[in-house]
Amino acid sequence: MSLNLHGELPVEFAKLTYLSYLDLTRNYLNGTIPRAWGSLPLVYLSLLGNLVTGTIPMEIGNISTLEYL
Repeated sequence: MSLNLHGELPVEFAKLTYLSYLDLTRNYLNGTIPRAWGSLPLVYLSLLGNLVTGTIPMEIGNISTLEYL
């Protein structure tokens, strides 16, 4: 869902320890996916339509609850 967000993907989201659904689709976010997000109990993560660069961190791939990326 577009919220017209701009800037880098915030590492601070890792402090939201109960965050399980993160839909940042179609915004203007850039940078790499923070490794710290790998500590979240994410079930759903969508970054479609942003300007994300780099590779998906191994920490994200190790989230056992993740069903959609």
